[in-house]
Amino acid sequence: MPRSGPRRPIIGLRMADEQIEALDERAVAEDLLTKAGEPNRSELLRIMIEYAKERMPDGWRPEGWEYRG
Repeated sequence: MPRSGPRRPIIGLRMADEQIEALDERAVAEDLLTKAGEPNRSELLRIMIEYAKERMPDGWRPEGWEYRG
């Protein structure tokens, strides 16, 4: 059964296994778990993106970042 509430936008990301593992560890540390007890990395990423939208200055990029469009 689908969850109740507003639709959430779908965002696709490619990540290395190490990045996924780090997100899972952080989700567990922040008690962001699914009903089945699994790390909820999707919810963690939604929180991180919302934080960045509110606080990250326009034009900011990580050091060494390169656009690969």
